[in-house]
Amino acid sequence: MKNLISKVAEGYIANKTKSYAIESQQNSAADSEIPKIHLDLGESLIGPSANVDVKLKSLTGKDLLDYPDTVLEQLKTNIAEFYNTPKRNVILGTGSDGIIETIPRLFVNPSDLSIGSSPDFFRFEDACKRVGGKFHFVERDEHQNYAFTQKIGVQLAEAIRELNPKLVWLSTPNNPTGQVAPLELIREVQREAANKDCILIVDEAYGEFNDSRSKPYTAVDLINEGAKQLIVLRTFSKAYGLAGARTGYGIVSNDIAEDSIFTKWNLPYDSNNIGAILAPLVLEDQEHMQFVREETNRLRTQIEDAINSNSNLHYVRGSVTNTLIAKCKNPKFKLVTELANNGMVVCDQDRYMGTGGKGYSRITVGRENEVKTLCDALREFRG
Repeated sequence: MKNLISKVAEGYIANKTKSYAIESQQNSAADSEIPKIHLDLGESLIGPSANVDVKLKSLTGKDLLDYPDTVLEQLKTNIAEFYNTPKRNVILGTGSDGIIETIPRLFVNPSDLSIGSSPDFFRFEDACKRVGGKFHFVERDEHQNYAFTQKIGVQLAEAIRELNPKLVWLSTPNNPTGQVAPLELIREVQREAANKDCILIVDEAYGEFNDSRSKPYTAVDLINEGAKQLIVLRTFSKAYGLAGARTGYGIVSNDIAEDSIFTKWNLPYDSNNIGAILAPLVLEDQEHMQFVREETNRLRTQIEDAINSNSNLHYVRGSVTNTLIAKCKNPKFKLVTELANNGMVVCDQDRYMGTGGKGYSRITVGRENEVKTLCDALREFRG
């Protein structure tokens, strides 16, 4: 069988970064009899709008009978209206992860370079490597709290000019730190990309945590202002609480939309009936989304306060989302191990660029009782 595998696939498999989510689920299945508190995958544990429960009770087998042409078109309409952008600019995917996977297949040739800042979502590099591409990181400074400083914007612009990448990737709010990249920084990077044969992808998977009640804080605004060579991604998996529905979307700039390249490339149906039926219901319930934001901020603040109260621990400040990264100050101890000893699973960041070997763990904000258990453990740690 080995001689049948393509050279691109063989090289990717040998060097791929393992998906923490898949590995965590496999470990949980193996240890299914051991009770654990899972604070590792970035899901919203508050749950979706009550509109979802009402709708699910009314669904029948008939809703699954037909291919999802009509509901997918309606979902695109709902998204376009929400962002006040043309419907033709909206693309759908199996979560935003599905679109992340598609982008390098469309735009990257073997050995083409893409760039990003680190730490960031490992799937950017992973998706590029799947097609034989290369990846270069502009590292944010741990001593400056991994912040998106003006210096990072300058370094990304310089990398675009000097390295001629095909793609530039940026998540904001950042995964894993939860910090926001200012729109002005994104605008500067986009302008530089537009001067080259380069596309900027802004992944806003956690964006709803940073939106206001009345308006999203989003790079879609740049598209509506006429920015070119720009793709903005969002998903219903995180703050909206529909991770199991696997429904994500992107909004692309006019120059990309005009070519209909995603429509030409994608399989006939880029999402499913259930996700397409439920997504508009959570999108319209912005009162619930405001509750999710407020509750997440309240519970995350409790975790931050617990870490602040313990001089043995350190965390990266500035998260606006349901995740943050923290570590033990003494490198002899790893927070992921200490919490595991207390029955809690968090995401080990040691395998990822930017946080590798530094002992950080990404902690997801859980339910009230889970956060209390976590905070008690954080206060009591004496490493």
